[in-house]
Amino acid sequence: MIYDIVEFPNLSLDPATHGVDFDEAVSIAKNMIETLKTFPSGVGLASPQVGINNARIIIVCTESMAISLDNKKDYTIMILPEIVESVGQQKSIEGCLSLGRYTGSVTRKKELTVTYMNEHWQKVTSKFIGFEASIIQHEIDHLDGKIIIDNMSKLKMNKEMAKLKKKLKL
Repeated sequence: MIYDIVEFPNLSLDPATHGVDFDEAVSIAKNMIETLKTFPSGVGLASPQVGINNARIIIVCTESMAISLDNKKDYTIMILPEIVESVGQQKSIEGCLSLGRYTGSVTRKKELTVTYMNEHWQKVTSKFIGFEASIIQHEIDHLDGKIIIDNMSKLKMNKEMAKLKKKLKL
C-alpha cells in the first residue's frame, strides 16, 4: 500500500506517540518503504509524514546503506528510534517530502548513536556520521512534530516561513 504524503501545514505533522503492536508497526513500515520508493530522491520518511501519528517509525536510506549490488536502494526500518549520544556539528542542506521542493540549511549533530527496534523486534544500536546522521535527525524531528525550519534561528525561521508560505501559496 502506498500512502499519501502529508504536506505542511497539515496538523497531522504533530508529534507521534507509539500505540501499535509489533505486527502493525512492521506492516506500516513496509508500506512506508513502498511509499518512499515512489520518490527517487527521497532518503527518509517518518510515520507522521504519511498521517500515522500512533507509531514512532522512520525509514532511512543512507549513504552506507543506499545502493546494493543490483543498484537498488536498501532501506532500514527504525521503530522507536532514540538518539542516545551525539557529538560535533555540521551544516546540512535538506529537503523534505512534506514541504514540496523547499530546501533549507540547518545545523545538525555530526555523529549519532541511535537505538531502535528493527523489523524483527530486535534492539539495535548503530552509529551514524555525516549525511546519515542528518537524515536520521531530520526524520526523528518529524516524530517530534518538527520540520526543517524549526531548527533555524528565530530570525531565519521567520524569513524561511514567509518564503515557504509564498511557495506553497498559503
